[in-house]
Amino acid sequence: MKYKLTDETREIYGRTLHRIQALKDFGRVSKGDIGGWIEKKSNLSQEGTCWVVDNAHVFGNAYVCGNAQVYDDAEVYGNARVYDNVHVSGAARVSGSARVSGDAQVYGNADVSSSARVCGDAQVFKNMTCTLNTLTCDLTRGLITVSDKHIAIGCEVHTFDHWLEGIETIGKENRYSEEDIKLYKQVVTSLIERRRS
Repeated sequence: MKYKLTDETREIYGRTLHRIQALKDFGRVSKGDIGGWIEKKSNLSQEGTCWVVDNAHVFGNAYVCGNAQVYDDAEVYGNARVYDNVHVSGAARVSGSARVSGDAQVYGNADVSSSARVCGDAQVFKNMTCTLNTLTCDLTRGLITVSDKHIAIGCEVHTFDHWLEGIETIGKENRYSEEDIKLYKQVVTSLIERRRS
C-alpha cells in the first residue's frame, strides 16, 4: 500500500472525506507526506504515482489512477475517471461520467462533466465547460481545444461567435501569417459547425 486514510475528516456535500498520508516514497511524494481528501480507498489507486494533494477532493465513485495528479482546490466526483498523466488543479471540477486521460490538463475554473472525454494534450481551463466529447487537434500554432461553448488556440480562449467574427484580427494580433489565418479560419469554422450539428 502506498497511502492510508487518516483520522482527519471533513464533510463535503453530505459525504465524509478523509485526509490521506503516504506510506512510502513514490513519484514526488515522500513517506509521511500528507495528501488531499478522498472518501474511500476506491477513489485513489494504490498503484502508480497518482496522488491527491492540497485541498483537493475525490469522492463518490470517482477514480484517480496511473500518474494523475489532483491538487489545489480541484474536485473529482460522480463516476469520473482521471488517469494516465493528467493534472487537475485550481478550482477545476471533473464529474459525471467524464473521462480525462493522456497528458491532458484541467485547471482554473474549468468544468468537465456529463460524458465528456478529454484526452491527448488537451487543456481545459479558465471558465471552459465540457459536457460533450471535447475535440482536439494540433496545428502549426499549437493545440486547438473545443469545448461546448469555447475554442482555445494556444493561450487565446474565446466563444464560438467571437472566433467567427474576429479570427482575422486575433491572427494578426498574434502575428499569424496570411496562410495560417486562412487555415485556422477553415478549421475553426469546421469545428464549430461540427459541434453545433
